[in-house]
Amino acid sequence: MLCIPRTTFYRWYDLYLEGGLDGLSDRSPSPGLVWNRIPESKPNDLIEFALEYEALTPRELAIKYTNQKRYFVSESSVYRILKAADLITAPSHVTIKAASEFHD
Repeated sequence: MLCIPRTTFYRWYDLYLEGGLDGLSDRSPSPGLVWNRIPESKPNDLIEFALEYEALTPRELAIKYTNQKRYFVSESSVYRILKAADLITAPSHVTIKAASEFHD
């Protein structure tokens, strides 16, 4: 007996049948397709789309992109991608400093 689990043996056996001795060599673990990751081509496509429709907010862009391209991208993903590309400007806030005492 080899003293290894039967499932391990058959996994190794299948690897041997597929790739010979090279199929049994150690490989670095690499993640497969992640269900919620945006493919590498989509951010560039989204940036081009955003440049076409500059007046739209990230929410409106997400909706229009989903309707036209038939690929769902959330509002937060649109915002994150556009911010990484320096296409989102900081919102203009009116800053009011506090007084040293209350005035009625």
